Amino acid sequence: NNYAALGRLARQQLNESKLDDARATIERMLKLYPEDESSDGPLAMLAEVERERKDAAGERAALEKLAALADDDVEALARLVELSTAAEDWKATSEYARRWLAVNPLAPAPHRATASAAEALADDDLAMSSYRALLLLAPFDPAEIHLKLATALEKRGEFAAAKRHALLALDETPRFRAAYARLLAIVEKMEQNAENEVGRSSAPSYGNGTPTEPK
Repeated sequence: NNYAALGRLARQQLNESKLDDARATIERMLKLYPEDESSDGPLAMLAEVERERKDAAGERAALEKLAALADDDVEALARLVELSTAAEDWKATSEYARRWLAVNPLAPAPHRATASAAEALADDDLAMSSYRALLLLAPFDPAEIHLKLATALEKRGEFAAAKRHALLALDETPRFRAAYARLLAIVEKMEQNAENEVGRSSAPSYGNGTPTEPK
């Protein structure tokens, strides 16, 4: 029951793809030290076993236990983001991405994951803040990010800001048809709003119950 020796044995069994043997050894380790949060500990190796078995649920369960013990395990959090995104468990994706950002706020990947989760959860505020953060990190696809931000702003009725980001998307990629279509839709809504304002301002006013004819 030498813990270090069991760890070396489990690693050797994993390297040799002896997954059943490795799992049995890891279970022995977990009985001895269930709170080992190290990257080569039993929970990390158990997640590796389940990944090799293509058991996403088992891998996720092991990583969730590991993440509960270690707040700064970026590798575990990143993989949990992948697994929860694949399962379309958007609340979990958002949670793990935010925890990842707490450790490394300059990593683009968790911002993207947070934005995707926010879109799925109809959380426009979180989506917009995520896209704005991404733009500060010089993303490889700025036109796409500007378009997504323009779309979120349009949903909120912030048409001037939405138009600006649609134009920025086109500035990055002039033949970006989706951005051009978004721009046309935004401009149309702005014109409709302007017409409505004119209509309200020229409508007859009534004071003290006496109609006043428009001039």
